[in-house]
Amino acid sequence: MLSSLVLLLMIGSPPFRWCYQLSSLKLEKSIVLATRARFRSSIYQQASSVTDIQERKHAAQPRNPLILNIYVDKEILSYLEMKNFERKQRILLSRYTKEGDAVNYSVKNIRTIIENKLPSLIGQPYKLRYGTLVDSINTMKPHQKLKDSADESLFASLTASSSSIQLYVQCVPGLFPPPTETFYKDMEDPAETESFTMVSFYSFYPIDDPVEFSHQLERLWKPFLAVGRVYVATEGINAQMAIPTNVINNFQAATRSLEAFSNLKLNTDHLVTTTDFEANKPFKALHIRVREQIVSDGFTGNHQPFMNKTDEFQLDWTKSGKEMSPLEWHHQLDDPNVVVLDCRNSYESDVGIFNNAIPLNTTFFRESWTALDNILKDKPKDTKLMTYCTGGIRCVKINAYLEQKLGFSNVHRLQGGIISYARELEQSAYSTTETEQGDSKVIKLDNLESIDLLPSTKDSRNLIQSKFKGVNYVFDERIGSRITEDVLTSCEMCGKQCDSYANCQNAPCNVRFIQCKSCRSEYDSCCCKVCQSEHTQRLAMQLEERDLISARALLRQKRKQPPLTRANSAMLAKKVSPQTATISSMEKESPTKVDAKSVVDDTVNNAVNKRDHAVSEDALLDALSLYSEMQSFPEPKLLSRLREETKELFDPMAFRMVCGALQGRLLAQLTALVSAKKVLELGTFTGYSTLCFAEGVAATRDRLGGGESSEYQVLTCEIDDKAADFAQRHFASSPYGDLIHSKRMPAVDMLKELQEKGCKFEIVFIDAEKKKYLEYVKTIIGDNDGGVKGESLLKPNGIIIVDNTLWKGLVLNEVVDHLPQDLKESCPNPSDFGDARRMTAIAQHMHRLNVYLSHSNALLEPVLLPLRDGLTIVRYKGQ
Repeated sequence: MLSSLVLLLMIGSPPFRWCYQLSSLKLEKSIVLATRARFRSSIYQQASSVTDIQERKHAAQPRNPLILNIYVDKEILSYLEMKNFERKQRILLSRYTKEGDAVNYSVKNIRTIIENKLPSLIGQPYKLRYGTLVDSINTMKPHQKLKDSADESLFASLTASSSSIQLYVQCVPGLFPPPTETFYKDMEDPAETESFTMVSFYSFYPIDDPVEFSHQLERLWKPFLAVGRVYVATEGINAQMAIPTNVINNFQAATRSLEAFSNLKLNTDHLVTTTDFEANKPFKALHIRVREQIVSDGFTGNHQPFMNKTDEFQLDWTKSGKEMSPLEWHHQLDDPNVVVLDCRNSYESDVGIFNNAIPLNTTFFRESWTALDNILKDKPKDTKLMTYCTGGIRCVKINAYLEQKLGFSNVHRLQGGIISYARELEQSAYSTTETEQGDSKVIKLDNLESIDLLPSTKDSRNLIQSKFKGVNYVFDERIGSRITEDVLTSCEMCGKQCDSYANCQNAPCNVRFIQCKSCRSEYDSCCCKVCQSEHTQRLAMQLEERDLISARALLRQKRKQPPLTRANSAMLAKKVSPQTATISSMEKESPTKVDAKSVVDDTVNNAVNKRDHAVSEDALLDALSLYSEMQSFPEPKLLSRLREETKELFDPMAFRMVCGALQGRLLAQLTALVSAKKVLELGTFTGYSTLCFAEGVAATRDRLGGGESSEYQVLTCEIDDKAADFAQRHFASSPYGDLIHSKRMPAVDMLKELQEKGCKFEIVFIDAEKKKYLEYVKTIIGDNDGGVKGESLLKPNGIIIVDNTLWKGLVLNEVVDHLPQDLKESCPNPSDFGDARRMTAIAQHMHRLNVYLSHSNALLEPVLLPLRDGLTIVRYKGQ
């Protein structure tokens, strides 16, 4: 602006015209230059009053622009057929006018600016949410909705507190993009709900492809922002969820659109305000897991839909007695000829139970069948049986067993379980007439006798007096939902009346027990002083490890950055807040250059002393693995070179199949420790583990003084020609080429060939086709039909080593029902690792293998190590 003003004054001023005339007369160059200099001086003096005002106005104002980062939902991109590059846009906005006044942007202004940048959004009813950078490590505030009615002060406050604002162009459920399904139309925004409704439901329905069905559910429920835990199996679906209350009817309609839920009735528990829900979430996300069964019953069989097998008897889950409404149940509980069975586990029955109910006193649901046999062995087959559980699903299987296996003919179950019973008693929408009887009331129900009511209070309506006493144990973060004020148990530490469950915070213990608040505080939520001491020590160690990892991460970050000088020290100080003071002080001491090493040292000390850097568990495990490698005997250069070449020639997914350095050292050490002369390996890949075994066999040969060449062998097989060629080249260049014998054939064929020859090995390593692991193991030990009948390929006290037995942690999903409550949500999602169907199938095969190794054969003694992707070492005790 200053240059434009100067030019304007120059054109209209007499000195300028005089200077031009002098130039046109071709005066001496020095005279012209001197004249122009005097002219400029006079012009600047004329403009000084204007520039001084502007400079003073701008002096106190920051010149940096406001950055808007725009992110567009994929669904909007697809619906409007926008280009992929439009998914993310950056817009720079001036904070001040040319006159130096602050610019205030309204939400409508921002919409106009976005639509000028992305014309496809013009006229579309999209939703805007924002997030701002609140600290130096790019932590985002939760996305909050921007309403067009918001005044300019809202955006002014945002721009004042941050140099960058993230704006998210999002769909409006039920409105934009226009829904194709009726249950999405005219739906309210679930993000604007004032409460969440806790629901549970289940359906025994044949599902041919549980993996695909789980994906279908995820797509169907995503617009509702529902969270919870859902199990899908060939026999049906079991769900416990939290649904935004303002879309609960839409959710139910959408779910009923599936044939499996055509007659769905949501078993609603209670409402939770959004504030309380966010403060203490019962579910952190929507987890839809594929399971072998939606309720693990312990039966063995073909797991066909509706059917399961105990011994040689088929159970049909669709034939499971009669459902009894909560009010009828309430009435029938007083019948002295009825046997009421609590089908829950003992830790549930201890804190809450119906009057006169008989608990099964089981630890796991699979123990129910033996308990039922014992309790009912002397009961006539026409005895009226009434069963109940938390939500009703377990009673379906229990009643099927009572009718079809034990032969009882008069079997009933509580519809919707305890959750439905508690809800029904709180509702007053029944066909009733009320009469006064002193301080209490009597309610007359259709076709039922009178039921006592609790006296009404000022703040609550009349409730039917519950015959369930205590707390209903629920399977989410709440643990217990109180039905009545009765306390049926006591603290296991001090004996004080209490019914609050806790899990021992000492991870190796993790026992579930009853503990009052005072003891919880005294014992740090542990079950005894021993566990408290171990827990305290473990926390201290974790804190030290966390600080060391934080320091290492900062060191790693420094190595990636250019040398620290005055030119970039200010930038670094802004990015890493703990170092700001250090850099500033060093700049004062050294005006020309900052010593990067001292900054790093101070950073490390800062991280260790202040302990304010959070580190993920994965980072800790990576660091501990690195530390373990550093403290173990070193990896030979031959193997290090092989790993590097594998990384260059094979894709990243294939490179992960290479045995890690620490695992390789373990394989070599084990081979030498057992003095193995012959090792069988199923699955060579690029030969890393093969060379480790050869290293151990060579150590055995050297210690024993040599022998026949056929006496010391590492036999391996591979079906991938590229990998086999690569491995063979490295075998030939290694010192162990004479020990390694490689074949290109499937592992199954190799095992059969070796069995026919009567070969014996000290070690067998399995790292071939994952789904055939169990078949390999059975062939190796000669277990053809559940017992050891064939010839074993192992010598007595031989070792089977099986790789990948934790399979990316997905095996946890196979036992999630038996995990502590606080660990259930940590189970990984198969879709995070690629093809969810394949990942789930392999995890199921791995779990069956692990169960077989640990429980099904007395000749095997396994130890499963959480090394890399899981490594199981099995001692074969021999025949």
